[in-house]
Amino acid sequence: MNNDLPEGIYKTTPESFVVQEIVGSDPPRAVSFCDESLIRGWEGDPYTIFVLSKRRWSTEDAMKEVARQLHVGFDDISVQGLKDKQAKTSQHLGVRGNFRDAFSHPDISLVQLYGQEVPLRPGDHYGNRFDISVISDADQINLAAAKSAPNIFGPQRLGRQEGSENVGRLFLEGKPEEAIELMLTTMGAKGLTQAMQEAGGSWKGALSHPSFRFSYRFEIQKWQSYLWNKLLLEQIDKLGPAVPDLLPMWNPRNQKVLEMYRHLWNPSQLETDVFKFLIKKDRPTMVRPKDFKANKKTGSWNFTFDLPPSAYASVILSQLFRLKERHIYA
Repeated sequence: MNNDLPEGIYKTTPESFVVQEIVGSDPPRAVSFCDESLIRGWEGDPYTIFVLSKRRWSTEDAMKEVARQLHVGFDDISVQGLKDKQAKTSQHLGVRGNFRDAFSHPDISLVQLYGQEVPLRPGDHYGNRFDISVISDADQINLAAAKSAPNIFGPQRLGRQEGSENVGRLFLEGKPEEAIELMLTTMGAKGLTQAMQEAGGSWKGALSHPSFRFSYRFEIQKWQSYLWNKLLLEQIDKLGPAVPDLLPMWNPRNQKVLEMYRHLWNPSQLETDVFKFLIKKDRPTMVRPKDFKANKKTGSWNFTFDLPPSAYASVILSQLFRLKERHIYA
């Protein structure tokens, strides 16, 4: 953290941190918000695409609520990316097969769009559009610092609880009992507890239960993300501006990549069944926001910009402020 930066408080209300998924390519467009749900019913397509708008709900929990009300399985729901919980967000959501034609929720809206042949896949969207207000007394900030930043995974991926990234490591090392214990002690693991109940109280059954598979994958990828952040920061310290454009995610099936990460993590055993959840794409080392605009207001700053998939607005804003998240709503 750069202590010379001014303090900035963000995510005070959902309306102060607005995220719209950008979809399509000719031209790309931001997904509009919907205030009321509108569902016509299943029209026979393999997959039906909706607009999902939400406030103060994580994408995973919103997906579970959609599955519950539409009477479909959690595995029947697909999205292209996870959006912030402490925010107002809009994105596309896919539902496989037939579904109940009714949905009602005070903080989540669902509007039916069209049918298609395939599910939504993570990272297939164009990016995300942000409209963010940061409370700060700073009259001037170095806006040039936000034009390019290390593309590290932010706290939305890694969590704010110290040590929670080790859950994925323990799963990969074939130590599920230790992973579950760590989840329960550091994160609460509401989803795991629910999955255990639905699996008859068995943690083994919970790990393979559809309602927990999403979280299971997320924890595996969190450990990958933690390692990638470490590798990137080392490369920046060593190479400076000459850092390569892309760095691979940890991949046990690529010996060259394993050697790159060996000094960071060198497990004596690995659970191969978990490999299917790993991210396999290389990741850009730097992120450059598009259409970046800043507007000074009394006691705050407003920022609008676009980012590619899996890039974090908090990383951009942390180039300008010592960020602190504070929620002032009930």
